[in-house]
Amino acid sequence: DIPRGAIAVMNTAGIAPGLVFRRGKAALICMPGVPNESRALLQPCLEAAGAKKSHREPVLFARTWGLKENALYDRLRPVAEKHGVVPGYLPSPGRVDVKARGEGAEAFMGEVVSILGKRVYTRERDTTIEQVLGGRLVQLGYHLSTAESCTGGGAGRAVTGVPGSSGWYSGGVVCYSNRIKTDILGVSKNTLEKHGAVSGETALEMARGVAKLTGTQCAVSITGIAGPGGGTLEKPVGTVWTAAVCPGGDQVHGWRLGGDRETVREGSIARALGSLLELIT
Repeated sequence: DIPRGAIAVMNTAGIAPGLVFRRGKAALICMPGVPNESRALLQPCLEAAGAKKSHREPVLFARTWGLKENALYDRLRPVAEKHGVVPGYLPSPGRVDVKARGEGAEAFMGEVVSILGKRVYTRERDTTIEQVLGGRLVQLGYHLSTAESCTGGGAGRAVTGVPGSSGWYSGGVVCYSNRIKTDILGVSKNTLEKHGAVSGETALEMARGVAKLTGTQCAVSITGIAGPGGGTLEKPVGTVWTAAVCPGGDQVHGWRLGGDRETVREGSIARALGSLLELIT
């Protein structure tokens, strides 16, 4: 049913139309609550309502990986004050987006990129680190493989969410047991006995092993304690090691991540992919 006086707007993502009621200079817009349908309907409904585009200054973004919100705030505060900008910090597991608007925003963002270097992976608001990494791998003609011990294939799932990823992602190994680490990836038993499964040494051998197994130039690995159990005084919950290997070298990082199990896992994936991107950029 379409209420009398309403403008019906075609829904390209579903069945129920959007509805627009215009009364003088005001308008009421009604849309289905399903997120993908409301996103598809918002712009055509605004146009049907006669809404004009805002003349406000555009919002500028810098997406960062592997940095904590409070540390980023402290590091950038002098720069923000210098340019008279009040930036916003939008944290997600593994990344923090910095946004700014108004006079001084462009100069501020320029310094942000200069200061943070390769920890800024894009200036585009909706571009993911997997997309940026995939684009760089294609440029170089490299292929990627993954070895995961605490993220259950999450890194593989993240990269295969990028359309066309079959052109640069070869596959991965989920290796929770030490037997799989040694028998499939070739991790040394001596390394596991001396340093443990959650260690930089094991992470590096995992990455090298999966690259050799799959014949890829690049690989990332993740091993850690996602919780809620399994932590020790020496290696508490949230302890994660990532490794990245490529023709130009290797990189191993140890991280102490907070949050629940899923937050630790998501943060680990972003850091592993970011480490590789840093190596090949």
